[in-house]
Amino acid sequence: MKKLIDYINKFVLVKIASLQTASVTTRVIAGLLTSKAIAVFIGAEGMALIGNFQNFVSSFQTISILGFYKGVVKYIAKFKDNVAELSKTISTVFYAGFIATVLVSVVCYFNAELITNVIFPEYNNYSLAIKVFAIVLPFYALNMFTFSIMNGFSKYKILIIINIIGQILSVSVALLLIYQEALKGALISVAIAESLIFLITLVGIINRKSLVPLISVNKFSFSFLKKLRPYSMMALFSTVLLPLVAIAIRNYIIENVGYKDAGFWEAMTRISKYYLMFITSLMALYILPRFTEINNTKDFRKEVFGFYKTVMPILAFALLV
Repeated sequence: MKKLIDYINKFVLVKIASLQTASVTTRVIAGLLTSKAIAVFIGAEGMALIGNFQNFVSSFQTISILGFYKGVVKYIAKFKDNVAELSKTISTVFYAGFIATVLVSVVCYFNAELITNVIFPEYNNYSLAIKVFAIVLPFYALNMFTFSIMNGFSKYKILIIINIIGQILSVSVALLLIYQEALKGALISVAIAESLIFLITLVGIINRKSLVPLISVNKFSFSFLKKLRPYSMMALFSTVLLPLVAIAIRNYIIENVGYKDAGFWEAMTRISKYYLMFITSLMALYILPRFTEINNTKDFRKEVFGFYKTVMPILAFALLV
């Protein structure tokens, strides 16, 4: 039995990496299909506008969950055998995220026109996409809340499968909307893409319904909220400021060169993102909760070297391609 357990522990990263490769491949294919559809039915100008909207969506999605995701994964992995601390973790994150998400949704919905003027220069008739985003944002927050729980409990396989199915569903809806409504359809598909995955994640919620009683307003803890602050600050800095910088760069290109060139710039940055998806998603999915479980230097060093030997060659090959 011990040999069997050692074998599973030794090759789990390889198995997760292989499944994650399938997930990332699906996402890349979905991205290429969507980009091609945008090029055919909308053109380079549309690519620039959609890029701005995607950056806006990603920034405000992170704000809505307060950048808690990685911190929640860590503490759920740490307290998964401690019911009292687990209840405090889940309850605090749920209610803090609920309040933040509602506030962000309200701000976006009632300021849709103002936001449109910022992210769609010279275009002012796409406020509907902002309002749709505001309406579906709570479903995104619930999805990430559920993902963090499953990730903390090391449910890697089901998470990756949900991502694969979600990507297929999202690209199908996106292609249909782009074909029928052109730019407006593409913007709406961006607004609802991440929230659609919640339909698939419901399966995970059903499988983890025993955790629902742990959510209680009485378990909300301000002291635990302070522990999540460093994770929140890191996430908000990187995943909020960087997309806003991208919007600023794209708007600068639009004002000084034109929409078409801004669309080409957006297309090139998309290509550079695709191969990095593998490493970044694997870090969040497996590496972070795994490192949390390690309590000694020897195992930590072994895990790090195993990561370099298994994953880095794949990343290097993708970079060359």
